[in-house]
Amino acid sequence: MPAVGAAAVWAALAFAVGGILLWGWARARADARLGELARVSALAMSFSVLTAVLVLWILLLEGDFRVLYVAEETSRSLPIVYRFAALWSGNAGSLLFWVGVLSGYVAWTALRRTPAADGELTLNALPFLLAIAAFYLALVAGPASPFATTSAVLYDGTGMNALLQNGWMAFHPPLLYAGYVGMSVPFALAMASLVVGRSDASWIRLSRTAATFSWLALGTGILLGAHWAYVELGWGGYWAWDPVENASFLPWLAATAFLHSLVVQERRGILRLWNTIIASIAFWLTMLGTFLTRSGVVDSVHAFAGTSMGEYFGPLLAAGSLATAAFIYARRDVLRAGRGQGVWSGRGPAGASEERHPKETAFVLNNLLFLAVIGGILFGTLFPLFSRPLFGQALAFGTQAYNRIVTPFAAGGFVLLGVATSIGWGPQTLRRAARRLLLPAAAAAAVAVLLAAAGMQSSTALAMDTTAAFAAAAVLADGLRAARARARSRGVGVAAAAVELLSQRRRRYGGYVVHLAVVLVAVGITASSVYGREAVVTLNPGQTARVGAYALTYRHLTMSFAGNRQIYTAALDVRVAGRQAGTVRPSQILFPNMPQPLAGVAIRSQGGGDLYTVLQAIQVRDVGPSGPVATFDVFVNPLVNLIWLGGALFLLGGLVVIAHNGAALRWSRIVPSLPLAVVLAIPALEIETAAARRVLPERVALQDAVFNLGHAALLVAALAQGRPDLLRGALCDRLHQPYRAPLVPGFEAVVAAGTAAGAYGAALSGSGPTVAALAPPEAAETVGEAMRAAFARAGVSSRVIVTAIESRGALDS
Repeated sequence: MPAVGAAAVWAALAFAVGGILLWGWARARADARLGELARVSALAMSFSVLTAVLVLWILLLEGDFRVLYVAEETSRSLPIVYRFAALWSGNAGSLLFWVGVLSGYVAWTALRRTPAADGELTLNALPFLLAIAAFYLALVAGPASPFATTSAVLYDGTGMNALLQNGWMAFHPPLLYAGYVGMSVPFALAMASLVVGRSDASWIRLSRTAATFSWLALGTGILLGAHWAYVELGWGGYWAWDPVENASFLPWLAATAFLHSLVVQERRGILRLWNTIIASIAFWLTMLGTFLTRSGVVDSVHAFAGTSMGEYFGPLLAAGSLATAAFIYARRDVLRAGRGQGVWSGRGPAGASEERHPKETAFVLNNLLFLAVIGGILFGTLFPLFSRPLFGQALAFGTQAYNRIVTPFAAGGFVLLGVATSIGWGPQTLRRAARRLLLPAAAAAAVAVLLAAAGMQSSTALAMDTTAAFAAAAVLADGLRAARARARSRGVGVAAAAVELLSQRRRRYGGYVVHLAVVLVAVGITASSVYGREAVVTLNPGQTARVGAYALTYRHLTMSFAGNRQIYTAALDVRVAGRQAGTVRPSQILFPNMPQPLAGVAIRSQGGGDLYTVLQAIQVRDVGPSGPVATFDVFVNPLVNLIWLGGALFLLGGLVVIAHNGAALRWSRIVPSLPLAVVLAIPALEIETAAARRVLPERVALQDAVFNLGHAALLVAALAQGRPDLLRGALCDRLHQPYRAPLVPGFEAVVAAGTAAGAYGAALSGSGPTVAALAPPEAAETVGEAMRAAFARAGVSSRVIVTAIESRGALDS
């Protein structure tokens, strides 16, 4: 059986290398059939890896101790759930599991049904994915083989590390791996777009599902890992800025930045170079995390001990990241083709206005914050490596140093989150933006006053809670505004309208749920970190100690056995404000293969916070008539439960974001066959959507509805056939313009002035007050000036934007 697993690994390696060679041959000969053979080779690799994974699982479940990995990670007494999880508990097995997850992404990429143009991108992404797989397979086939055997006859194995025998560890590593490995898909698609010389957003669209799923899996895995550390390690906390913890947090930050900036590329056609860079950064940060976890260059409770993988991952990390940077630089003209854009800016579709939208600016600033946080944490994580040759010893950043790096950027991020949520896409007047920001600002001010009045003295906590309140209020206000508008238009309740919005616009409002989750997590971290208390108390049975609002009375100590474990359990009665509040039972657990006992943490959640108790020591030489003296480490962690509540909300919102609506989208693209410019005359006045809807009749005449349907078809025909003579009539409307036009001073005169100056036709844009005209590009400036002058004669100042028709389609987020 081990030979079958080893053979499957070698076969997978051969298929991976063969797929890369077939792809290169297909590119050189421009032969589509060879390209399809490369897809087949990728699928064969995935099947072979799956076979190897299944073989190792069978060996672990059966307890075949001839296999060294099985002997090192399992034992006869190990529960079956942990034998199953042993696949990823050790270095060799986790590497095979890693490439197994990657093979799933490879198969998904190879089998995706896409239009022919997008199929070109997925085909050219495969060699990059196969190259990554080949590297891992080479390790699994050689220096880190989980199928190596021994001639010795072993009756039992060593057994899994006791720290890993926790239910959360059955889910935490697989989720982390799914997140880590999934970052390779956006990277591969970004590289594929450079290979084929495409500068559009197709690779972004193809990357979205994998990027979102990976981001969600990694974020959930991080939170589960934090909960595991909280309930298992017994130090009273959940995050210690450990190098391996940072190694998982860094690519999650990069993925978060990527998911935000890809929205801007889809809407505005810019940030293309930046998106390529940040997708590459996210991927190489996952490789850095693997290097830190398996190289032994950093000290961490989470790292694999005693491996030599650093000598393989180090050169790959250095050479691969430099090669990626060089390739992006060499193909930078592809990303700037026809747009003249830099990393942060650039024009949208040809002919579009270069005016930057405030929401877009908030997204860009948000990315800068993410980049700064990534840089600060990365520097702190790698500082021990730099300090050793410079100062003769490894110096590490402490928790306070990381907190000083992250806190101001986190507060700034909440401010930008609130601003970006409140301000809509498109140019915004200062008055409109201020009105939208008034409620969030008032909520933040109220929270600041209440916290100050309650005696909050920490400036860090005050800044975080105030900005978090600003962000939460902005999200809730915008969601409520949309729900109320839909409720009025549909004649349903606000709650039903909110559920409908969440169901139909999942990406946007699922994102809102995620943003609220992040706010809860931040508030929980701030409260438990800044205002948590710790006390170490030594008690005789019957004695009482006070920690914060709690009075703890040590009653007795008992000893019991469970399988191969010896357990000492102390009973502590808890009183709060003089009232009995139950009993907590911290323990010490002794395993036969561990020199030090493990802490059995006892946690009592009450009033939004936790009483966290650890049996630190038992003085067996000092035993009184009622039992031994015991030392307890007691923590009071206020509002820590908000972290776990926020984690659940994060998972819910993320699942909403990646869920499909079910029905397939049917569409057809029509590119106008005559040159057209869109002239927008934007008056300096506002019409609220609610006001524009109030003037519409509740019922419309049948002939008016038929008129609009016919003219919509006429507009499509005019654009498709290049018939400017049909455009003026096609822009006529009977359903909304006759009712909304009176809200726009000088509307009829503006339309008349535009057509007289050479426009094919003009109409009210949506609910107004903008007037849009279709005109020949050479007449666009003249038309715009005529429309602006007509508004001026009506006593209204205005500005003009000349843009183009977007032929890639609309985006509804």
